[in-house]
Amino acid sequence: MASLAVATIVSTGILPSRNVDLTTFGEPRVGDKAFANVLNTIARQPNGNINSLRVVHNRDIIPHFPPLNSTPYFQHIRELWYPNDMTTADSIDCPYHGYDGGEDATCSDSIPFKDLKGNEHKFYYNREVSVYGINGCQDLVTTGNATMATI
Repeated sequence: MASLAVATIVSTGILPSRNVDLTTFGEPRVGDKAFANVLNTIARQPNGNINSLRVVHNRDIIPHFPPLNSTPYFQHIRELWYPNDMTTADSIDCPYHGYDGGEDATCSDSIPFKDLKGNEHKFYYNREVSVYGINGCQDLVTTGNATMATI
């Protein structure tokens, strides 16, 4: 939904792409390769920065749906993959290869589909996401204009 919202906000002129940052957690494939390329164009800024980040927890199965081999769905750039339990800052910032959008065989796509797990979608940054939200994100600390989670 966030990717669709960003595409709509920018393409309808509500905001210019330079004013939009997209960060998702465990996002499924939401469009075909043409849609992924539109998001890649929106995310790529004149200074070379990419204002898009798809965070993926280890073997989370949801970012791999629908499967590549049976549908035209495709991921957009840029993946930040945590090939661990997310209790440390050890992550891999997956490079953009230009020709293959956000599908990087050296990142979460390196895990065989049969080894992906639904349960890992429930946990990001060592928190059970739905319970964390329902409980009001109790460990968030607000300092001035910034809000940070204490891990």
